[in-house]
Amino acid sequence: MTTYRAHAAARTTDRVVFLIALCVAAGSLPQFLAAQDVPQPQVAPTPTPSPAPGVTPAEAIYVRGNVYTVDQRRPRVEAFAVAGGRFVAVGSEAEVRALNGAETKVIDLAGRTVLPGLIDAHAHLAGLGSFGLGRLDLADAKSLEDVVQAVRRRIAEAGAGEWILGGRWDHESWPERTLPHHRALSAASPDHPVWLRRVDGHAGLANAAAMRAAGVTRETVAPAGGEILRDAAGEPTGVFLDKAMGLIEAHIRDGGHDPYELVRTAQRMCLAVGLTGVHDAGVSPGEVQLYRELEQRGELKLRVYAMISAPHVFTYFREHGT
Repeated sequence: MTTYRAHAAARTTDRVVFLIALCVAAGSLPQFLAAQDVPQPQVAPTPTPSPAPGVTPAEAIYVRGNVYTVDQRRPRVEAFAVAGGRFVAVGSEAEVRALNGAETKVIDLAGRTVLPGLIDAHAHLAGLGSFGLGRLDLADAKSLEDVVQAVRRRIAEAGAGEWILGGRWDHESWPERTLPHHRALSAASPDHPVWLRRVDGHAGLANAAAMRAAGVTRETVAPAGGEILRDAAGEPTGVFLDKAMGLIEAHIRDGGHDPYELVRTAQRMCLAVGLTGVHDAGVSPGEVQLYRELEQRGELKLRVYAMISAPHVFTYFREHGT
């Protein structure tokens, strides 16, 4: 079944796009249910199809559900029909079964609740995909020690001198609620450069090996728009803010992932939890082209509102117009 077409728009100053779609459309409901470890909806026995003359049968009909429509005129219904990746009927089971045809699948939702597809208003799909493909996820770390132990475990699986990359740590959820110093991390990983981005993407923590690889010393000057945090002795703490993160990231050698696979992986992760639309904040022109290519291939299952990152804005619109 075809799915939602991408909306890869870059201009956000004069346009707000609100996208909504039920997560059952385009096959995302099975992915969502599988992720929740609940039984899949069953194909219900269908009576002899008898659509009214001139009525095009639906591709699929979902019945016996608890369906929230976000329509004040009819906020909850029990059935709906889908064709061509779109809803063609919403209502009672009797109303929807009027679109039953010889090739129509009838799925029994068995009382399950169906909600509108969720939209993440500030996402970074490629970054999400990197965690899906194995980047060290520190979202559950409750302290700096948790971070250090997670890095130790990853080093045990890594090759000699391999960069250890991760992110999503948040010191605000730690007991001390202070930005970390690299000492403990460096002691645990003397031979592996480590770079861990904070959850908001505006800071990163490097160990001593990573700073050596990047040539960062106490004399290093932060670029405009960035900051290197320093301790009382004037030495870098390992925390780099905003533009200063580039001092480390310019030297990372990890081979990277195929950008198409990053988006495909992130897409699977989104659909599995009921996300059907995302606003991808700060993409490059290359990423816009990637989305368009995936759409043309029929591989883009999400609706994407892509926002061009600031360094590319003027060049992009000068070359592509609005």
